Amino acid sequence: MEEQPIKQQPSQGPAEEPAEERQKPEVQENESKYVKYICAKCNYKFSRRRTSSASLRCPYCGSKNVSEDTFNLNRLIDES
Repeated sequence: MEEQPIKQQPSQGPAEEPAEERQKPEVQENESKYVKYICAKCNYKFSRRRTSSASLRCPYCGSKNVSEDTFNLNRLIDES
């Protein structure tokens, strides 16, 4: 039985760039994809995508009494 050479498929897509050349987009704190919330009833903290169309309810207790969590430890340290 005669062996046939294995044909290699040409690589698909562009070659990967070295890690040094790849740059992560800088996302500022106020432009993040997620918003932090805190439930006023059970104090559960959670985050949700800014573009979410789901009704804003606490995933733990189901309360609608939810507000945006604006606590920022860095800002607290700067103020002291």
